[in-house]
Amino acid sequence: MTVVLRTRVFIAAACVVALAATFGPVASPAQGLTNRDIITHCSGCNLAGVDLHGQSLPGIRVQGSNLSGANLSGANLEGARLEGANLDNADLRNANLRNASFEGTSLRGTRLSGAQLEGARFEGVNLSEGVLNGLDDASARAILNRCEGCDLAGVSLAGHDLRNVRLEGANMRGIDLRGANLEGARLEGANLDNADLRRANLRNARFEGANLRGTRLDGAQLDGATFDGVNLSNGVLNGLSDASARAILNRCEGCDLAGVSLAGHDLRNVRLEGANMRDIDLRGAHLEGSRLEGVNLNGGHLDRAHFANARLEGSNLTGAGLQSADFTGAELVAANLRDADARNVSFQNAIVCSDDTEIIEDHGTRTVHIGKTDCMRLDGADLRGANFHGAQHCVWIDDRGDQPQCTPATAAMLQTYGHANLSGATGP
Repeated sequence: MTVVLRTRVFIAAACVVALAATFGPVASPAQGLTNRDIITHCSGCNLAGVDLHGQSLPGIRVQGSNLSGANLSGANLEGARLEGANLDNADLRNANLRNASFEGTSLRGTRLSGAQLEGARFEGVNLSEGVLNGLDDASARAILNRCEGCDLAGVSLAGHDLRNVRLEGANMRGIDLRGANLEGARLEGANLDNADLRRANLRNARFEGANLRGTRLDGAQLDGATFDGVNLSNGVLNGLSDASARAILNRCEGCDLAGVSLAGHDLRNVRLEGANMRDIDLRGAHLEGSRLEGVNLNGGHLDRAHFANARLEGSNLTGAGLQSADFTGAELVAANLRDADARNVSFQNAIVCSDDTEIIEDHGTRTVHIGKTDCMRLDGADLRGANFHGAQHCVWIDDRGDQPQCTPATAAMLQTYGHANLSGATGP
């Protein structure tokens, strides 16, 4: 008789869980259930508030279940499948979470201090609202190293040692990382909008494609960090020293610098090929020797800027303000200066025209075909006072592309191929 009663109790308890999974929340959600057999395969169950502290539950499968407020402190959950579960405000302190899967799980307010986290996966997890509070650096790294696409909005990790963490695509909007060590961190595609990284160690970190609108970087260590394709608008570069600004811009191919102010900065030899610099303020800035091929400087404020020996092939300077700018020795082939204000600009010794060339190698015989002439476009540009003395027409016939053969450019070339109105200009 006793055996029958216990069997009925067990079956009844299992039914409560099964009904909860099938029909949604129940009035008394599985309180006190500790039998592993009941919850081993309980995907989608309502286990809110369940007390399973200290239980041995390795490998349980509770994907998509509601475990909000559950007490799992000290439990053995090694290898558990918790994908998509709701663990908001759950207690996982001192739990064994080795190799557990938390992908897509909600962990708002979850307590994890003292938990064993080796091999656990947290991709796409919500870690806001204090989840990482109280964790030592090793535990925080264990989570963040397997946290691609996580939500870390507003989290404070100031001063933490987070070397080599992997947070590709994570939402880190407004995160506090002041003074943190992020050397070698992988942050490609992360949203760091309005994040605070002042005085952080960002050596060799990777920010390709990240959103850094309004991010604070003053005092950060940036040696070797890469920023290709990054959005640097809205004040990211404000307050940075020239050396720090150069460290970013030298590894910033294809960046978005629209509307940024870098007036007066020393940015010599920076590499910004293909960057969007529309409406940028570079008045009085030094960009001698810079690589600016294909950049968009449409509407830029470049008065008195120094571009001597810079490479601007194919760049767009339509409508730019260029008064008294210096392009001495710069390469400007195929650059577009339509409607630019180029009064008193120096184009002295600049390469302003070239010819299309085709090099054909056939059984040791090398033939160079010279095509049509192409000059920088100057339609509608105001060239009064501009200096074209020594302007060059160059042809690249070397395989390496760095040994042009040059002859003086002529006014006829600039007028015919560049549509220039040279009234008031001097030379060529």
